[in-house]
Amino acid sequence: METFRFEAWWLMEEIFETELEYLKSELEKWATRIGLSRNRKKEYLNSKLVVLMEAERTDNNLAELIDTKI
Repeated sequence: METFRFEAWWLMEEIFETELEYLKSELEKWATRIGLSRNRKKEYLNSKLVVLMEAERTDNNLAELIDTKI
């Protein structure tokens, strides 16, 4: 993958600001999706931990508890 490099001549293009606004909005959408996904995963794992912590300590439960904590 090539390293991103800003080109000064881009500033002279008429649509530069429009393109920049588009990129900004798409990055914001992406960041929102990633954040929501992480929050859902965190909630799921926390609820799973609660169930496992309350469950009887068997070898299978302990192994699953360790995997979930990781």
